[in-house]
Amino acid sequence: MKLRKKELIVSGITTIAQQITFELDEKSIEKNASLKRGALYDEFESKKEFINECFLYIANEVLKSNEACLKLKAHGKSVKEKGRTIWFNTIAWWLSNSEMFAFYLKYLTSRYYFENDQIKSEMRSLYFSFSESGIQAGLIKPLPKEFIHELIIAQMVNTIGYIHKNPKLSADSEFLDLSFEALWDSIRTH
Repeated sequence: MKLRKKELIVSGITTIAQQITFELDEKSIEKNASLKRGALYDEFESKKEFINECFLYIANEVLKSNEACLKLKAHGKSVKEKGRTIWFNTIAWWLSNSEMFAFYLKYLTSRYYFENDQIKSEMRSLYFSFSESGIQAGLIKPLPKEFIHELIIAQMVNTIGYIHKNPKLSADSEFLDLSFEALWDSIRTH
């Protein structure tokens, strides 16, 4: 990715995250990226493309973090323990990247998310393979993998929201473990 494009994306994420509504303020984004007026549309064809690229950037950062974590910590572990590893790592990542989380939340409830099947599928490959291996092993309910992913996202968002209201819980291993168990209980076969 070109440096200029990345600067715009990072600035866009920060600018949009700090706004009350999901609005694209091209002037602020360009100014915060220290670029001339019009730079946004020199790099992106449309507002939709820019917003989707911001989301994809975040999704790829989370994905890279989870892939690296699994590589280090999950070799030879069960599907459930791999899920737990992803859960803990993702919570820690979002808590350390609050502006990206704020953008992510806004994007999830925007028309861009619902209209863009390509981005929704690209960012889910690791998570889909987790669901598929769990379903094949008879450990996870045979639900559509997209639904399982949406369910996990909803529980993740609620867990992080609760942690934001109760910051001490971010270091409470019992709470974090129980939050994963609540998720696991919702998708596992009985």
